[in-house]
Order: sequence, then C-alpha cells, then structure tokens
Amino acid sequence: MRTLLDLVDLKALALFAVICIPIEQLLPMHRRGILRKGWTTDIAYLLVNGLFVRIGLALTVAGLVFAAAAFIPHAVPAFIQAQPLWLQIIAATLIGDFCLYWAHRALHTNPLLWRFHSIHHAVEELDWAAAYHAHPIDDVILSAAALGSVSILGFSTAAIVAYLVIYSYMSVVVHVNTRLQIGPLRWFLGSPEFHHWHHSNEHDARDRNFASIISFWDVAFGTVFLPRNRIPQSYGIDDFMPQGYVDQLIQPFRRKTAEPAATAAIVTAR
Repeated sequence: MRTLLDLVDLKALALFAVICIPIEQLLPMHRRGILRKGWTTDIAYLLVNGLFVRIGLALTVAGLVFAAAAFIPHAVPAFIQAQPLWLQIIAATLIGDFCLYWAHRALHTNPLLWRFHSIHHAVEELDWAAAYHAHPIDDVILSAAALGSVSILGFSTAAIVAYLVIYSYMSVVVHVNTRLQIGPLRWFLGSPEFHHWHHSNEHDARDRNFASIISFWDVAFGTVFLPRNRIPQSYGIDDFMPQGYVDQLIQPFRRKTAEPAATAAIVTAR
C-alpha cells in the first residue's frame, strides 16, 4: 500500500525549494524570511491535497473522455496522434492553457466557484509554496480544464505528460517571490511579474491576468494588467479566512462565505 508521502512528488518539491528559495532571498519582490505566515497550513496542503486531487482529477477526466467519445469523431484523435510529438506538445499547451484561462475566469466570476478559489487568493504573502495552497475542488476544476481538454481530443500520452510537466512547473514558477522579469515576453508568457498582479488585492488589479502559461490570452481578451514601474503592495482577499487546513477545507460549505472581491469593482467600474 502506498504511504501518504508517496502521493507527494518529493523530488519535485525538493527541486523547487533548492531553486526558488535562494532566488526569493537574493532577488525578492518583497523582502521577508524563508517561512511566511501560515507555513504550517502550507505543509498540510503539500502533504494531503495530493490524494484528494488525484482521485478527483482521475474521475473527472475519465468522465469527460467517456462523454466526449459520443460526439468527437475518431478521425480527430487519429489526426492529432499522427502529428510529430513536438507539434502535439505545442498544440496541447495552447489548447490546455486556453481552456484553463476560461475555467480560471469562471472561478472568479461565479460566486459558488469563488468560495473554493478564494482559499488560494487568501494567501497574504506570495511565494513558490503558495502554488500548492488551494482547495482540492479548486485544484480539480483547474486541472480538469487543462488536462481534460487535451485528453478528450486524443493527444498522445507522451504529449499529455509533457504538457502536464510544463503546466505543473509553471504553476509554481509564476508564484515565486522575485523581482526577476522577462521583458517584452511578459505579454506572451506567464511570469511572477504577471501572476503577482493576479493575486494583488488592489482594486485596479482584481479580475486580471488569469492565464497560467500563455499570458497573451489575457491580452487577447482584455483582462491583462501589467503597469510599468509598479509592483503589487498587498495580497489576499477582503473577507475573513480561517488559518487552519481543515477549517479552510470546510469554509466554502459554510453558509456565509466570501464572494469575489472583484464583484464590487465590476459593478462600479464596468
């Protein structure tokens, strides 16, 4: 029987820690210690979420593939799998990230879905470990949008695995607390500069920068926010969020929960 720790990719976590922590200490966007507020809760997310997410994601993607078989012609996966692997990886990344963009927007605009996604946005000090601080249902929704879309189209296993690696690593990279920038590429690719604005609690930054890998989706659909000579000054949400792991898992099911902080901004500004 697999142990709980087997469900956590310890090698990947160690690699992220070895690379990200020195960068955050030497070239931080916001200077602070290695352990941020709520780090004990982060450990619970790192150790426990894997089980919930893997089960939920497997069931969800299997259901999507089964349902899609009824209306997607066999010629579609046959055509896709006939393409060279490098082209499949590029196509899978484009399609998966496009679907992820819209799923992410839905998590912000739908009050019910926001109950789960707000757990991730409640983090008040952003760093690489914040990528793992998310409700399992939130994780399943985003992962299913990304992986389900390429699975139902019939991309080869190798292409899906390659996209999964890109998606997983970029999900961590964009949360890193660093002032390192990628110049003009920020309009096309995700980066800490780009994603930190997504987490900002400043009113003009709310409901912006939804993309994960390809920031151009936000440029194309009018949701990009990348001001010059300015960095986010505050993160988190307006409403109360309990600190413990179990309390945060329960929070979305409580009668009174946080709704998107951006809702008020949408009403007044648009």
